[in-house]
Amino acid sequence: MMTESHSKFCSICGNSAFLMYSGHPGYKEPDVYDIYHCSICDTSFADPLAVDSRIYEDIYNNIEQVPGYARYAKYASNVLLHKEPLDYLAESEDMYWAVAKYLKERHLKTERCKILEIGSGLGYLTYSLAKKGFDVTGLDISQTAVNKAKERYGDYFLCGDLRDLHKETEMKYDVIIMTELIEHVTDVIELFEAADALLLKSGKIIITTPNKSAYSIKALWDNDLPPVHLWWFSETSIRFIASHLGYSVKFTDFTEFNKKNYQKAVSGKRTAKPTRYPLLDINGKPVVRDGGMLYAIKQILHNLKLVSIIRRIQLILGIFAVGIQEQRVTICAILSKEK
Repeated sequence: MMTESHSKFCSICGNSAFLMYSGHPGYKEPDVYDIYHCSICDTSFADPLAVDSRIYEDIYNNIEQVPGYARYAKYASNVLLHKEPLDYLAESEDMYWAVAKYLKERHLKTERCKILEIGSGLGYLTYSLAKKGFDVTGLDISQTAVNKAKERYGDYFLCGDLRDLHKETEMKYDVIIMTELIEHVTDVIELFEAADALLLKSGKIIITTPNKSAYSIKALWDNDLPPVHLWWFSETSIRFIASHLGYSVKFTDFTEFNKKNYQKAVSGKRTAKPTRYPLLDINGKPVVRDGGMLYAIKQILHNLKLVSIIRRIQLILGIFAVGIQEQRVTICAILSKEK
């Protein structure tokens, strides 16, 4: 039986979250975290709920060797090679497809549509939106990231904290974009309240985040490890956040994207024990877990250009087994100020 000492306040819905697992591995050795889950809003979070900026320095210093982040470095280079970089990103990953789909369906007048990307990081999405003609600004808290993005793409970027920006400018935005951001911050509600202060009355907030709803309710933590990801949100979580703001919310239907992009079914997966382990060692260097033979096989398949063929076979078999799904392990939600 869980006691009061096994519960913590859930800031998403205001109820009690209970301890699911104590001593879960963290992103960097030898760190461990406790994992809590709130059954009311179906949100999981890590304890301690604190950002460690040193880990991001370690990741970006080794970005091409860190699984999950290496692709961002690839996107940052490749967008410069494409006449329509937003189309390239949309074809590459579901979260960018969802952003591009929304902007296209809204028939927004590009030069009149003011967009703020929060947490612009390497800068390639902001750049791609600018090349599409949008009046876009990328905001990041890291001066290093902003300097590198400016050097590579141009003067589309600001360094600053979102919580301070609305005090420093009277600018209001039509669209605020946060891709794979909200799971990284300690105070999610504060983040959304700060975004709300910068949004026009008819404005929209587009968010993407890993989707807990795609998994069994008993899934422990199939997500980047803390403190890189501090939260694992469900669609119910996002509804509670929208309700707090007085916003309406609509989730992107990924059926069209899933017709061409394989995604392994995970809805029945139950993970009572950790399934992910540290990616950085105590010195901040990438941990290599694949055996030499497995790595060699992957390289051979890549060099023979068989990866795309294998993915096509996986897609066909997946569709045959479960049909085309509208959900993915990524949530894209559109939050509207006007209900």
